[in-house]
Amino acid sequence: MPRGVAPSLSALVALAVLSPACAGPSEIVVDLQPDPDRTGLDGADGPYGVAHATFSAQARVTDVVDYEVAWPALATGDFDEGAGPCEVVGFIHGGLVEADRYRWLVTHLASRGYCVLSADHDLDLAIFESDNTSRALDDALARSEAGRGPLAGALGARAVVMGHSLGGVVASFRWVADPRFEGVGILASWAAEGTPVEAQAGRPSLSLIGSEDRSGEATQEASEQYARFEEPRFFGVIEGMNHYDWADGPSDDNLLSDGVPTRPREESRRDAQRVIDAWLDAWLRGDSEALAALEAHAFPGVSAAP
Repeated sequence: MPRGVAPSLSALVALAVLSPACAGPSEIVVDLQPDPDRTGLDGADGPYGVAHATFSAQARVTDVVDYEVAWPALATGDFDEGAGPCEVVGFIHGGLVEADRYRWLVTHLASRGYCVLSADHDLDLAIFESDNTSRALDDALARSEAGRGPLAGALGARAVVMGHSLGGVVASFRWVADPRFEGVGILASWAAEGTPVEAQAGRPSLSLIGSEDRSGEATQEASEQYARFEEPRFFGVIEGMNHYDWADGPSDDNLLSDGVPTRPREESRRDAQRVIDAWLDAWLRGDSEALAALEAHAFPGVSAAP
């Protein structure tokens, strides 16, 4: 383009129309087969199968955001209409941690009937593209409502946002900025001081952190920062869990900077799943028993704020 010649509006529109965001999803991958004997209770996986695919969304005129959706699936990978339209969990990965390293949690939530959306970010740093999750939600809802592809009719209108580490910082900001996210789940993290969480009274929040996160130093900071949130809120410390127990495949450098876990990772994750399941069921599905468990702080392996 000659210097000094600005692109016309029609040219920008053409770029958007020709963008990869108009393409279909990637190949569907089946992660878990359905099993009616799985109850989804006590932190266990639910009865649905799970499949996922990657989609592309238009963002910021010419940018494209790739995002993955995992959904309750039949054995074929098709959306299980018995689960839908399902509530949405927007999950934001930690800094320099690939979203795929949270496959264990994403699969668990989808097996219980939730659709889990995970947006990519340049350099795996969500802080620089903090609205990617909202842009991905825009696109996923449009596909669902239009009956396009594997998400046809899959997504309901209710959603929360959740993130680990740096993803929890961004999730807090996205919760404040985008009212479609009714609640926020913060894992091994806390909201940035400039995020006005104090003004969100009546909107539910969840904070979970391991007792051994950064040798316990982060646990105390998370507890102090969580006091800024208004009710309804839940704060829990997972006994024996460290920072990187939340993500698969931690590097040697990751482990050197973290505390030493005192329990098997499978046990601490199961304890975390009990709380996350109850929180989602209480606030997205109106489950009174789940809400009562949260109010009573009735979860093994999880203690209240120190």
